[in-house]
Amino acid sequence: MAAARIDEILNAVTRRLHPVVERRIRDEGRNGWGEAYEKRGPGSTAERARTIVAKVYRRGAPIPEPTSISGDNRLLNEISTIISEVSIECNFVLV
Repeated sequence: MAAARIDEILNAVTRRLHPVVERRIRDEGRNGWGEAYEKRGPGSTAERARTIVAKVYRRGAPIPEPTSISGDNRLLNEISTIISEVSIECNFVLV
């Protein structure tokens, strides 16, 4: 019974989180992806990987730091909103 309840909550979070990830990594990272895949020649694989990390992943899914200003925590705020919405929809309380 508890496992089914947890699955329900996880599925609700996933449904809401997928569009956020898609927007932040695919759409907002489009320029970074393009720049990375323009690289050619010897060493381009490593350079491409560095560009993707710097221009796509670090911007799309930044790791929050204690010294971050509030604008840097946009992803964290979006996730918090999703969790709040799901808690209402699925009738659960986080403690």
